[in-house]
Amino acid sequence: MITVDPARLSRDVGSQARLRGSIEALGATVEHPEHSSNPLATDNLRNLMLDIYAEMKWESLRRRRETAKK
Repeated sequence: MITVDPARLSRDVGSQARLRGSIEALGATVEHPEHSSNPLATDNLRNLMLDIYAEMKWESLRRRRETAKK
C-alpha cells in the first residue's frame, strides 16, 4: 500500500487522477495519510510520490519538446 495525499502533489484534478491510476496499475492502493497509522512512513512516501510526480512532469515536458521539434 502507498500512502499519499494527492492534493499536496498538484491542484490539477487530472494529474491527481493519472498519478493515482499509475500507482494502482502497479498493483498498489492509494490511501489518504489521515488513515495511516505511521506518520513517518506517510512523510517518506509523500516525498517519494513528490519525486515520482516531478519525474512524470519532466518526462511529459521532454516529450512535448521532442514532438514540437518534429
